[in-house]
Amino acid sequence: YKEILVLPAETGSVKLPDKDDNTCAPVVAVLSKTADTFAEGLQEKLNDAIPVHTSTSGAGSDGKALKVHLWVTAMEPGSLSGRLFWATEAGDTYAHILGDIVDGQTGEKLLHFEDEVHYKGGKFDLDMSCSTLLTRDVKEIGRHAGILLEAFGHR
Repeated sequence: YKEILVLPAETGSVKLPDKDDNTCAPVVAVLSKTADTFAEGLQEKLNDAIPVHTSTSGAGSDGKALKVHLWVTAMEPGSLSGRLFWATEAGDTYAHILGDIVDGQTGEKLLHFEDEVHYKGGKFDLDMSCSTLLTRDVKEIGRHAGILLEAFGHR
């Protein structure tokens, strides 16, 4: 394969915080960048072995591309006070993503994955905002997908 194309993520099933909740806008912003953030994590794991791009058209290198379809099923912003003061699970951010990796030429599904990441931030993290931590969650899921691809020799 010449490249990996990460298609825009499906996010319609994510239960958003209430519109008047201060975490709603950051969650919507992270959701809108899910494909880009996932692609960054995937590229970090694969290094320069194969280029990773996001694609709105789904067009590839003459079909010689792997395409990644993503479905975000949950994104939880957690509680900042839970992260700062109580270090409880209430503070955890959480992202849950399903994905299919398909052959760009044939459309054949090669791999289906399901991943979730919980993150509460570390005591030395300077930015423990939900948008920063949710972005880390999505990027980490991209790295995990890179591990899967490495295991199958797509380096």
